[in-house]
Amino acid sequence: MTHAVGSRPICALLLCTAAGCGPLRDLPSATPANLALPAPSADTPHIALPGHSVVIRNASLIDGTGAPARAGIDVWVEDGIIHAIGADLETPERPTIDATGLTLMPGLITSHAHVQSVPGSTLRGDDQPAVEAQQLLQLRAHLASGFTTVLDPAIGPKTATRLRAEMKAGAPGPELFVLAPFLTPVDGYMTSAEMRGTAFAEFWPAIDAETELSALFEVAEPLQPVGVKVAIEDGVLFPNLPVFDDPTFEKVKEAGRSHRLFVHSISNEEHRRALELEPYALVHIGLWDESIAPDVLATLKERQTWVISTITLNHLGTWGWDAAFADDPWVRQRVPVLQWQTATHPAAPDHLNVITSEMMRPWWIPAWMARAGAPLFTPTAAKSAEITRSGAEAIQALEAAGVPWVVGADEGNAPAYTTYFHGVASQIELEQLDAGGVDREAILAACTRRPARMLEVSDRLGTVELGKEGDLILVEEDPLKHGMVALRSLRWTVRNGEARTPAAWLQDP
Repeated sequence: MTHAVGSRPICALLLCTAAGCGPLRDLPSATPANLALPAPSADTPHIALPGHSVVIRNASLIDGTGAPARAGIDVWVEDGIIHAIGADLETPERPTIDATGLTLMPGLITSHAHVQSVPGSTLRGDDQPAVEAQQLLQLRAHLASGFTTVLDPAIGPKTATRLRAEMKAGAPGPELFVLAPFLTPVDGYMTSAEMRGTAFAEFWPAIDAETELSALFEVAEPLQPVGVKVAIEDGVLFPNLPVFDDPTFEKVKEAGRSHRLFVHSISNEEHRRALELEPYALVHIGLWDESIAPDVLATLKERQTWVISTITLNHLGTWGWDAAFADDPWVRQRVPVLQWQTATHPAAPDHLNVITSEMMRPWWIPAWMARAGAPLFTPTAAKSAEITRSGAEAIQALEAAGVPWVVGADEGNAPAYTTYFHGVASQIELEQLDAGGVDREAILAACTRRPARMLEVSDRLGTVELGKEGDLILVEEDPLKHGMVALRSLRWTVRNGEARTPAAWLQDP
């Protein structure tokens, strides 16, 4: 969770002086009617082709390898696997998509999405059934946005097991990779009730020098994690969170010799500390209006450390206060009804002020005083835009230096926040990278073949090639020509050979 310091005037904001930061009044509560995704408009195609075999004809193919686009290409997917690629393919009778005028691409991969986290759930006080219902809706939203693969960098074992079981039983969703366990110090990042809420009631315990990490790794093993998440952040606006003491830090470093570490760090000082752990990846970079330090960049380049972009966090955070998304039908169509009602509720900004001040205040400021001056903890649009531009420059520096980076948006984030919408956030990340001047070929690589390589699944994901899995998208506009906003023109998402329009992924069984 990252927000810029605002410059708004101080006002007397005493909404929760007596009540504290539990569920806040005036926001909608979960009901059977609003634990759903919005109904598609009458003119929205609502088509689901049967089975896991499909023939796509006459597409313009961007195969994800970096090769130029090819026109007039057919792709035949059989039982979820790409069986043939070429012009005028002879195929048996199969469900067919006429892709004339459409661009065919690999399914997109987002490398930082907290599928356990439900936007606004802390403010509403959602109970566990409401949280679980929305988690399943969020998985659908990823597919309806073109993301067929998701890396969750910090998820509880019971939640991961449940969601995978739901998808195996037929619930729509992307392929889910996870990091586990999550290593954070006692009273550190993601340990407070305000940060966790109901969504993270089941999560990983904090650790110290006495913790038996082997026991945590044993719990994580059935999840087949691709790495371990480590938090070394000491706060956002103020250093108000404990960090690992030296003995615990050394213990984590030792664990890194046999487990890949994905380290959460958000400033040059923290990046330097993170690099002492010799991590496989840094989970955040370029989040502030500071350039990447030359020594940090040199080390990342030398070690070829992976970096996950999250440049749009501040932009999305500002949405919570200005609701700039509210007139965007593309966003509206992908956000669960309850989350939309919360994010657009007139009382939501004041509630966000209160809970943000609770989470970000330094220890020496009393809670009542932080609540009274809560607007000081909230982002301004101008500052958020400045930080987003700086983030894009950081990614350009990584690209120029040959540091491998991939796309992530941190959707979900802390469940107190209302606007880190699943699926939507990753699309906005792509658009902000594009608007910031990052090379479009590099952006597409960073959400297709590069994350497949980072996850070590290049043999089956990330490109459109023979023998790979049938995870594909079809869009009306070419993103290399028209920018990443072109991906909003999504007409089909194919997941493991099953083809549906976005509306069908959102609503059909």
